[in-house]
Amino acid sequence: MLDVDDLTIITIHHLPEPDQAPKWGRENACLTPRRRASAKPRRTRAMPADEHRRDDIAAAVAAYNRANPSAALPPNAAQLLAVMFPSEDVCQRSQEAIAAEGFSRDRLPAMLRRLVEAGLLSRHRVAQVPDTYRLHLPALVQS
Repeated sequence: MLDVDDLTIITIHHLPEPDQAPKWGRENACLTPRRRASAKPRRTRAMPADEHRRDDIAAAVAAYNRANPSAALPPNAAQLLAVMFPSEDVCQRSQEAIAAEGFSRDRLPAMLRRLVEAGLLSRHRVAQVPDTYRLHLPALVQS
């Protein structure tokens, strides 16, 4: 039997309802399905793509351009992909957040469409949140 002196009083804080939960920078969220606890920063500016991943992305864009010279991707397509996918293959950021990384806000939607058409990206739309993009590197390029 428990003695009253052995009990500890704790406070349970009320958790907000889902529709009342704060939206902590949702427009800058990068989805990472296999994310584990890490001391590494999660924001793109603080976590640049590693050199090997940038090389893989650049190789995929170059291979596409060689195979499709009449529909070549813009010169900064590899840089855009490296910014969007520094370490994971899924990213959910607003176009404003991506443009803030140094890309033209006016040209960004067309470039993203071209990357989807090229098969390097797929896009999933959900109302009231930024689109989710998934990177698709050719199997020979992935490491």
